[in-house]
Amino acid sequence: ALAYGAGNFHSANATEFAKNVTEKSGGKLTIVTHPGGSLFKGGEIFRAVRTGQAPIGVVAAAKGYFGFMIFGLMLSVVLTGALATYMANYIQRHIWIAYIGLVFILIVGLQLVIGGLVDLEILNINEEFKKYF
Repeated sequence: ALAYGAGNFHSANATEFAKNVTEKSGGKLTIVTHPGGSLFKGGEIFRAVRTGQAPIGVVAAAKGYFGFMIFGLMLSVVLTGALATYMANYIQRHIWIAYIGLVFILIVGLQLVIGGLVDLEILNINEEFKKYF
């Protein structure tokens, strides 16, 4: 389930991922994407995944780089599962790391907001810059 329109890079990433899964599995596994809120609206996706109505919901910030998306997913799983306590203590000792993380979160959040406004045609930006949103 995707809240983003079919032309948005988030949906394009998900479609490419689905295509790669089908190719790499020899057709044994197929993922069907539902862009533009066609399956569930943006605010409903989390609930739909949590309650089992949809197997996965996607919000990606990899900007078209499939490898970054997979790397980020794997890194977050490892850091959350295996290193959570260590990382929390380390970040408390080196607070500047938390501020760098906060800056990245704010940048990605801003990109998502601007991208959503562009998708909803509330905001128009130069075509040259649309790849960043």
